[in-house]
Amino acid sequence: MARRVTIAGHPSGSATSATWRCGVWLDYRRATWPHSSNRHVLISQRTALGDAPVSRGYVNFHLKPHSVSVERIRRDQILHEALTGRPDPLHLSLMFGISERPAGQYARIARDLLAEPLGLKEADRYDLGERE
Repeated sequence: MARRVTIAGHPSGSATSATWRCGVWLDYRRATWPHSSNRHVLISQRTALGDAPVSRGYVNFHLKPHSVSVERIRRDQILHEALTGRPDPLHLSLMFGISERPAGQYARIARDLLAEPLGLKEADRYDLGERE
């Protein structure tokens, strides 16, 4: 059965290993903090009893050994949405809260990638720069 992940009320891509990993995390979270009323997906021992999210530093600390950052995940999610949803700058701007310039860049990259034959993708030639 295909599963979809919903982020901020917006459906995202099809089931992947990320969906499976998210399910594993949620099972662990329920087993570790069964009575937590914290609505955030990521919680820690410190935030489980309250309603605050974990800090960006906490997430980066746990992602660093895997050579991943929160910003990289965010960029990947924006590009994924542009590729699987629609490469529309207004849609990307509203969904991710980014300004017109980076939204246009993501949309252009997605259109270029979708227009290229498989195996000839050159995503490395684009520089998305820092988020505005």
